[in-house]
Amino acid sequence: MKAAIFWFGVIIVQTFSSLVISAPLTFNTALPVSKGETILRVQYLITKSKDDSSKLDRNTKAWSVVSTVAYGLSPKLAVFATIPYTHRQMETFDANRSTTGIADSQFIGRYTLYHRDFQGGTARIAPLLGLKIPTGSDNERDKQGRLPRGLQLGTGSWDSFGGVVVTYASVNWEVDAQFSYRENRQANGFELGDISRFDASLQYRLSPQNLDENTSHFFNGVLEVNWINQNRNTYNGLKDRGSGGVIVYLVPGAQYITQRWIIEAGIQIPVRQQLNDSALKKDYIVRTSIRANF
Repeated sequence: MKAAIFWFGVIIVQTFSSLVISAPLTFNTALPVSKGETILRVQYLITKSKDDSSKLDRNTKAWSVVSTVAYGLSPKLAVFATIPYTHRQMETFDANRSTTGIADSQFIGRYTLYHRDFQGGTARIAPLLGLKIPTGSDNERDKQGRLPRGLQLGTGSWDSFGGVVVTYASVNWEVDAQFSYRENRQANGFELGDISRFDASLQYRLSPQNLDENTSHFFNGVLEVNWINQNRNTYNGLKDRGSGGVIVYLVPGAQYITQRWIIEAGIQIPVRQQLNDSALKKDYIVRTSIRANF
């Protein structure tokens, strides 16, 4: 057992930097990306919302393919680029409208401010800064005219965000936590409400129960919590009463992990939705993804 712990400790120190052991399903991690190394993550998301208290009887669904590339500029500094391709559809009592295309992209820089590696584990703290770029159109139309704001692929604005992520990983489990804040700006008369969120994740190794020098893959159970608070949107200087509020998600999931790639899946289940007026409630978000390092 001591030999297994020592071996796994070496793996943690050498390959946690490439994110191949584990990481949260729904947010970032403080585990570094090795200098000169590239990580590719492709996610497929399905989102559904139909609990509408307004007279429109809205029923929305969407799917997205979200591609993220991470690159290690140094042992402490990593950069991330994310480009989503999405389809959004809304049914109301009198219409069925949709749009498909590239949505807004984002770029993140993350710096490891503190780290301590030890036998069988590591602890890290990493602040991050990011920029959301309006690569998605905010003026999509169909034969009925301009699409509703909820169907637009982008917001039209350049937005900034920042936060800090903490990771503690050991032989059997890993804990990650992140706090972030996004300041959204106005563009073309519209301003999405600012977003603050807190996320936490526990990943626990379920198999194999015993480690040895021949172990090459792992199976993790995952449980995460997302707390998201969004301010009301603004249209031409006026607050939209039917937007914003607090959503809390519980996220059960699983990961199959090797030294070069990860396959993972989870479902975000809203356990609390304290939304403003007629803001549309979420039913669920299904996430599947694959990651590979090069």
